Amino acid sequence: MRLASAGNTQGPALYILECIKGYKVMVMLSDEEDSDWMEWIAVNDKNEFFAESAEALLGLVTIYEEVGEKWNQYSAYDREHIWERDPWDFI
Repeated sequence: MRLASAGNTQGPALYILECIKGYKVMVMLSDEEDSDWMEWIAVNDKNEFFAESAEALLGLVTIYEEVGEKWNQYSAYDREHIWERDPWDFI
């Protein structure tokens, strides 16, 4: 199976956040007339998450659910091996 972030992944991300995980999701839009900036927000009784897309919002919630409040300790995770991989070796 292949899955890529696209126009048809926003709905499933929002469904998971609201109907499965119980978050209230909203969008904050820019006050500037010529700006297309928006921020997606998910809140529950304990947490608030902010992201640039519904898919990224689901990713942040998942990070928190998997590693908890110490999520920041993984920000130094060694990513060099990822940059060295050739995607064509795997797909």
